[in-house]
Amino acid sequence: DEWKRIPSYDTRYGSLWENDRGEFTFSVRGSKLILRDIFKDIKIFFGSGSQGDKDLEKSFARFKTEHPLKKPNVAMHSLGTELGFNAIDRTGLETNELYAYNPGSSPLMKKEHIRKQLDRPNLNLFLSANDLVSKYYKQNLEARDGDEVWYGKFYRSPVASHGISQWFED
Repeated sequence: DEWKRIPSYDTRYGSLWENDRGEFTFSVRGSKLILRDIFKDIKIFFGSGSQGDKDLEKSFARFKTEHPLKKPNVAMHSLGTELGFNAIDRTGLETNELYAYNPGSSPLMKKEHIRKQLDRPNLNLFLSANDLVSKYYKQNLEARDGDEVWYGKFYRSPVASHGISQWFED
């Protein structure tokens, strides 16, 4: 109830929210069963670390211009983690906290790309033991990454293991 969406920042992948304390959070969604998302997911599967969305980048750049003294949080799921990380880098958006839920990855990605994300100082990483999509992140974790990594409930189903709802159950 305390968060209000700011519709003028909406894109096909993200929304901006503000709370009563003047804090901002971008939410960046994961894949839907639509051709655009499937195409981006396939590219990630084959190792692309450059997937992005111009509208999301414009929204981040606009925020940076209109709120130069604010650092938003960015919460991302699955495909949205790649889009969000790349939009942050391409726009130079300074962020407060990053929340990456079941980040999209592939063993065909360059290890340096994954390491770059894991080395972000404000990253909170949410992984599931049986999630095939974020498994490459788990495989590249080092002891120094432990303080900001949380594991969800184990599900036998890889589909259930990848769902965002596991992180918000009562």
